[in-house]
Parts: sequence; C-alpha cells; structure tokens
Amino acid sequence: MANTGIGMRGWLEAAEGWGLAEPLRSVLTDAYVVARGPKARGAIRAAGLRDQWSPASESCEEVVDHLRGAASPGR
Repeated sequence: MANTGIGMRGWLEAAEGWGLAEPLRSVLTDAYVVARGPKARGAIRAAGLRDQWSPASESCEEVVDHLRGAASPGR
C-alpha cells in the first residue's frame, strides 16, 4: 500500500541509492498495489507502476477493510 506520495517516492529513491530500484519495481509490477489517495497514485504512476485500487474517501480505514476483503491464502 502506498499511503502518501512523498513516502512512495522516498521508498523508490532509497531503493535507487542502494542499487535495488529495478528489483523493487519488478516486484511491485506483479504486486497488488493500493494507493490511499491521488498523491500516492501519482507517485506510483510516475514510477511506471499501476495501482489496482484506491478508496474514494482517502481513508486508511477503508484501505484496511478493502485489503482484508481482498486477502487470500498465498497473497
């Protein structure tokens, strides 16, 4: 889950500094990525990734409820 745009960008920048940007992007390409709001979604898309879902309310509680409902064994 990407909670904030700045957090997502910071995570990707840190991975870049450690030489892990491409492996991280590769994993995130296959992951179920959730953006809490439009800024997080923008950071995800700027990194060339896609989010699968985002709540209309931008509420962390709604994200948690969605993820609980989307959970399945092995995911």
